[in-house]
Amino acid sequence: MNITEEKIAHIVYTNTDLTEGRGCEYPLYVCESLTTAKRLCEGKYVQGCNAPICSKQIYAIDGTWYGPIKLETPTKKDKVTDVKRALCETIRRKMEKAGISLEELEFIINEGKI
Repeated sequence: MNITEEKIAHIVYTNTDLTEGRGCEYPLYVCESLTTAKRLCEGKYVQGCNAPICSKQIYAIDGTWYGPIKLETPTKKDKVTDVKRALCETIRRKMEKAGISLEELEFIINEGKI
């Protein structure tokens, strides 16, 4: 057995009892992208709430992924959103270093959410 790759997966959990939440939690989706996990978690938990997401390490051993697995690949839209989200975070950090005012930063944060 040979570990050929490792990555962080974003796991969406649900419950066997969606009425009261008294059942057992189990992985519903295992996603490559946090954006995909956030999209898939909507309404998938107890009483229609958004399901919790947990990030965990997964491993490819001889080309097969191991972990709580059904790895969801991001859609094209998810990938675009991931790039935009990373760019917004980079810009926010640069702005803080540049001494941009709180009002200006709040505007970017509020208007730049993706």
